[in-house]
Amino acid sequence: MKKALQFLLLFSILMMGITHDADAQRKKKKRKGDVDEYFDDKGNFAQRLWYGADISLRFQQTSLGGAPGNVFFGGFSPMAGYKITNEFSVGPRIEFNYQGARYNIGGPDDLKYNSTNLGLGIFARYKFLETFFVHLEYQRLGEEEPLVQNNQLVVENNALVTQRFWDDHTYVGGGYHSSFGVVGFQVTILWDTSQAFDSNNIPIVYRAGLNYKF
Repeated sequence: MKKALQFLLLFSILMMGITHDADAQRKKKKRKGDVDEYFDDKGNFAQRLWYGADISLRFQQTSLGGAPGNVFFGGFSPMAGYKITNEFSVGPRIEFNYQGARYNIGGPDDLKYNSTNLGLGIFARYKFLETFFVHLEYQRLGEEEPLVQNNQLVVENNALVTQRFWDDHTYVGGGYHSSFGVVGFQVTILWDTSQAFDSNNIPIVYRAGLNYKF
């Protein structure tokens, strides 16, 4: 968690440095006596906020306790960003997701389980060329998964026993957005760097949603 927060802080500092010169040059062109844009009626705190919501999907082949399985993730995530500059913004993000899985432990029927999870995170986003953006995010996610003991799934009354825990995720990626006035559509592709990348697990997350004033 500490490393992820440090990574996000360094990214934020870098993006602020990139945009600092352009922002400074723009401010120099302002007429003497003008009110700073952060405090006039067109640039106060509320005016620099934007909002969005994504739907994310992911399918994964996995193995727990020696039992092969398939997992489906579906999430809904509202978010709010604050524009430090017109291009660079930071903010919080909340995720509500559903997780459904089935595992084959050798019997005639697969064992299934379903869970609802909550994630809390922060993100930094840098927009460029008007329609593209780079996205970095740290998330703390409360997840429920089947319990494994002695390298085997625990089963009671022909049902999987589950456990709940909090896990850290760091996402790196980018996306595309198009605007229709103050309302826009966004598509994001992210790599979950906290998970192993192999033939059975490709930790890529796809999100699509809407934004307002981005």
